[in-house]
Amino acid sequence: MAALKTVGVLMGGISPEHPVSLVSGTGMLKNLDPKKYQGFPILISKENLWIWPDRPDRPERPERPERPERPDTIQGPGNHYGIDSADAAAVCMANPPADWRQVRFPHFRDFPKADIMLIGLHGAGGEDGKLQGFFDLAGQAYTGSGCLGSALAMDKIFAKRIYQSIGVPTAPYRVLEKSEYALARLELEKQFGYPVVIKDPQGGSSIGMGIAKDGEQLEALVSRLGASAPRLLAEAFLHGREGTCGYLAGYAPLPPTEIRPIEDGYFSFEAKYKAGRTEEITPATFPSEISAEMQRLAALCHHGLQLSVYSRTDFIYTDQGLFALETNNLPGFTPTSLIPQAAAHVGLGYTELLTWIIEESLKK
Repeated sequence: MAALKTVGVLMGGISPEHPVSLVSGTGMLKNLDPKKYQGFPILISKENLWIWPDRPDRPERPERPERPERPDTIQGPGNHYGIDSADAAAVCMANPPADWRQVRFPHFRDFPKADIMLIGLHGAGGEDGKLQGFFDLAGQAYTGSGCLGSALAMDKIFAKRIYQSIGVPTAPYRVLEKSEYALARLELEKQFGYPVVIKDPQGGSSIGMGIAKDGEQLEALVSRLGASAPRLLAEAFLHGREGTCGYLAGYAPLPPTEIRPIEDGYFSFEAKYKAGRTEEITPATFPSEISAEMQRLAALCHHGLQLSVYSRTDFIYTDQGLFALETNNLPGFTPTSLIPQAAAHVGLGYTELLTWIIEESLKK
C-alpha cells in the first residue's frame, strides 16, 4: 500500500475572518480521504502564533481512543486530533497540548512538515499572496493559487482593472486616496448618487464594506473603513439578482448559485454565515443564457487574475446585463459552502472535491 500523503490544514489566521476559517479548516480536516491522506491541524492565532502537533507524521493508531476532556492525546483514524469543530479548534488554540509546537510566525526555528499545505484561511495573511510567497521561498507545496494571482484577486481595485482589460463587465467605480476622504461625500454624490457602495479593497467576507443611502451614512462609512485603509473603493450600486459561480480548472463547469438575502439588502457577512439570512439556490434560476454567460465569465476572471486550481466569482444580474463584483481565490469551504454545493451537482462530493484540489495543486 502506498504511503499516505501528509496534509497540514491551515486554519484561523490573523484576519477578521478568523472564525470563518476555523469552520472551513475543521471541515476540510475531518473530511480528508483517510485512504490517501494523513491530515493534521495547523492552528494560527489572531496574533500569528502557529500551533501544530509535534509529530504529525506518526502512524495512525489501529483504534480511536475515547475522547478525553482535553485534546492532548487524541490520535486516530481521520487524523483530526479532536479538532472536529470550530469550537474545538478555538479551545485547543487557547490551551494547546503540552507536546504541540508553538512558534510565532515568521520566526521559525522549525516548520510543520507536510507533503502539502491545505489552506483553509481567508482574508489578509492567508488569501492575499503573502503566505503563498513564503511557501514558495520555503519550497513547500500548497493548495490553490500562487502569490501573484492571490494578491491580484484580493485587491478589489486591481481586480476590477483586470476585469476591464479582459472584457468582463463590472460596476462603475472610483478609487479614493486617503487625501480625498474629506471630499468623498461631495464627489461621490455627483458621480454616483445614492445608494453607493464603499469597500476596503483588501477586505473579505463583506466585512470591510457597506452601502450608504445618504450623505451621513457615506461620511460614517468612509470614516470607519478609511481609519485602517490607505485607499477605498467606491462603486455604483447595481440593482439586480445576486449570483456566484465557482470554477475548477480542467473540470466540468460548475452550475451558478443564486443568492437571495432574506433580511439584508445584499450578501453581507451576516447573510453569508448566519442561518436563515440567505436563500441559496443551486442550480440558479437565471435564464439559461445568463447561467452560461456567468460560467464563461467566471472562467475568464479566473484566468485573467492568474489564478489556479479553483476560485469563485460573484455577480449581479441587472436589466443592463451581467456584472462581476469580485473573485474569491480561497472561497469558504465548509461542507455547505457555495463551491461544495455546486460541485455536488456535478457529482463531486465534499471529500472528492478536497482530493481533486490537493492532487491538482500538487501538479503545480
